[in-house]
Amino acid sequence: MIERAGPGSRATFRAIGSVDSIAGVTAAAAYSYTQCPAGVGLVQEDLALERPTPCVQAASEILETASMSKSAIILILGGCLVLATTLSSPLQAGVNLSTPVLSAQPRSSGPVFLSWSDPDNRLSGFHIGRSSTSATSGFTVIAAVSGKSTSYTDSGLPGGKTFYYRLQAYKQSSTSPYSAVVSATTVILAAPTGLVASAVACNQTNLSWGASSSTNLKGYNIYRNGAFDRQVLAPTTSGSDTAVTASTSYTYAVSAVDQSGNESPQSSPASAVTPSCPPPAAPTALTAVAASCQRVALSWTASTRVNAIQSYNVYRNAVLIQQVAGASTGATDSTASASTSYSYTVTAVDTAGSVSGASNAASVTTPACVDTTPPTVPTGLTVASASCSQINLSWNASTDPDSPVKGYNIYRNGAFNEQVLAPATAAANTGLAASTRYSYTVTAIDGAGNESAASTAASATTNACSSSGPVTNTFIDSGTLGESSLIGVRGRMAEVGAWQALLYDQGYAYDKYLYIRDDIGNTSWVWLPDLTGDMIFKAEYFFTSNTEFWVFSSNGMDSFGWPGAPAVARQYAFQGSPLPTAATLVSKVSFGDSYSAAGSFIKLKSGGFVGLWFRPNPSPTTDPSTNWVDLGFAYRSPTGTWSSIFPVRVDGLPGHAHSLALAQHPGDDSIWAFSKGDSFTTIWAIHLTETASGLRLDSTNSNFITQTADGPNGPEGELPYLTAVPDPSRNAIQLAYQNDQYKIFSTSPFVKGAFVSIAQISASAAKTFLTFPVYVERISALGLIAMPDKIWLGYRPINTSSLHYTDVYAASYTNGAWTTPAFLGTTGATVRNMLAYGVNRISFGLGLSDWTVHLYDIN
Repeated sequence: MIERAGPGSRATFRAIGSVDSIAGVTAAAAYSYTQCPAGVGLVQEDLALERPTPCVQAASEILETASMSKSAIILILGGCLVLATTLSSPLQAGVNLSTPVLSAQPRSSGPVFLSWSDPDNRLSGFHIGRSSTSATSGFTVIAAVSGKSTSYTDSGLPGGKTFYYRLQAYKQSSTSPYSAVVSATTVILAAPTGLVASAVACNQTNLSWGASSSTNLKGYNIYRNGAFDRQVLAPTTSGSDTAVTASTSYTYAVSAVDQSGNESPQSSPASAVTPSCPPPAAPTALTAVAASCQRVALSWTASTRVNAIQSYNVYRNAVLIQQVAGASTGATDSTASASTSYSYTVTAVDTAGSVSGASNAASVTTPACVDTTPPTVPTGLTVASASCSQINLSWNASTDPDSPVKGYNIYRNGAFNEQVLAPATAAANTGLAASTRYSYTVTAIDGAGNESAASTAASATTNACSSSGPVTNTFIDSGTLGESSLIGVRGRMAEVGAWQALLYDQGYAYDKYLYIRDDIGNTSWVWLPDLTGDMIFKAEYFFTSNTEFWVFSSNGMDSFGWPGAPAVARQYAFQGSPLPTAATLVSKVSFGDSYSAAGSFIKLKSGGFVGLWFRPNPSPTTDPSTNWVDLGFAYRSPTGTWSSIFPVRVDGLPGHAHSLALAQHPGDDSIWAFSKGDSFTTIWAIHLTETASGLRLDSTNSNFITQTADGPNGPEGELPYLTAVPDPSRNAIQLAYQNDQYKIFSTSPFVKGAFVSIAQISASAAKTFLTFPVYVERISALGLIAMPDKIWLGYRPINTSSLHYTDVYAASYTNGAWTTPAFLGTTGATVRNMLAYGVNRISFGLGLSDWTVHLYDIN
């Protein structure tokens, strides 16, 4: 309860109510209010001394608060409330504030610059209203600025449109009248002129145009056949299109783009027709020699050509038996039979897909095989436990003087276990019991069926199984679509400082959200504009700071039957505290065309970015030489300049998905890209270097990991999932994928599982392999986290009873063994690629079968 003494009084108090109900005060009058702690009686106030007399506590702070509704100033001293004086002139809404004077001026393109003056001091701020319809209606507040501001720039506006503005000042709860309405009409960018298109080769058209007369230009957008193709930066006024095919008409147009993202009308179109490509000349001087009873050696003279020779096709008795790289002028037929006559021809295939005529025919007859000599005994057999259920074997290769070594038979505890084919000299024996000792021997087999004596025996004991650790489940969002297969999460999560973020959606045609959390329990959900049509499983993303975020994505490919669009890099600015609560689209840059799709996106140590996209051959035929995919590399320098490398041609099937991964090597900061085409048997490696002038393509290796050279660690033959992460603790890149150790559990429905290989890759390209001996769904997503003490793998195992692969687990490899896996959750029935994983945290994100999104932390 508060009591009050009247004006000038020092002794007489009367009860007037609580602090929130003070009333009846008189302007310019002095009052004394005292509210003391419980147990202390009401006391006099000595206004002359401005202090409470007996009610004195530790006066460590004085808080002065202006109460506009009570028209009073209140003092709190050491726990006692004292009202010292009332205001002499209470402020009412709309009174005593001058009307501001506003002006508007359009800039060179897009933005409108507003400026004003106002004689009032100590204003709280200004509300800026805008209407796009008229000077009298349709106004909405677009910004609130501080009282010290005298200008504002309204950006991101379309050109050639009139906008109306008004200004209102405010001070606490008071507001001024609106300023006079002003208007401005935004400027339309001038279109480029004089576009010329010329076909300079069967696989290239050149473009040139006159520069736009507008200022503040960023660059020019090039359109081919009505679809966006690429952007070149000003002041460049020319370009080349090397993604064209022979004997085809193309129509181009060009538009100008300024630094604010405004785009001019397109130029007048220009067309060009590419000429037909002459096929390469036929290879010459083909010879065939029987190297043994089951092997024929071929050699020829290289073809001449307009385009580079991509490969040679080798035919035996008019049937294609193999394809070799364009740099080769020889091949070996190791599938020949003894005492058989063969006729061989060779054709050349150039990079445009044109095929030469056949070379001269070369005939040979293989001799009869008379072989009773077995291969030499395998030596150097070593065995070692890899987990609580796996033992790895390796040995030295055998030789045979009469016929090639066919393979090796592995015997476990004296009984035949399995056969591996040459040239492999290693194997992983799985499905073993924990803490059990096993003994092995190996024999060699040649093509005539001769078997060597057994190697020296070697023994090992499997490890004891250990646990992966407890799992913490964090609920993020509940789905609303009623179809679990549309919950989308994918790839590396974003991390900056103490923040971790997971990008997710509820269907590729629906909104995209970013869930952000920090180390002290704060969480936030941010809607990202302009991503509605893009697919999360084609998106990768990262922070560059606490206020800047990038996403690289696309909305599909025409060849898949989905709407097509190029790969797009989008830049967002965050607002809000302590975690972001809103995002604004700052910029976006597109790469590729409607046949393209995003693949991978990483931030470099320098502050630059690399985005990887792919474009399958849009015009395939039944000819195997048309089975190719072009890769593109988008590079943003640390200073913000974009450039690209395209095309880099690799193996791949048009009309099919493609597996890609990208990582920067911690050993020498080189950039590595990995590519696996559907139904091909090799993983390509592309090596690049960041230089002062941009991104440099160093080399491509079409046989970096193969079923032939790497045996069981070769890639699964369909479309294994690739994921690559830098591993500074081991000075390597870790690349995970489903390998060629597979098993078909059912043909109806078709269920196929494969083991997982993790290739540890040094800066010199040397490889060692780690095998995860569990059958996982052969194309489902894998999560890979490289920690200093452990390597973590997220995966979907095949349930051999139900034939489902919807349960998600995580296991770690440490001290030479895999831990017992930890169960995370159950996803929708058809979601193979919905799995996100942390970078420096052991976290996995999932969309579950109940249409909810969860984040799992393993402690």
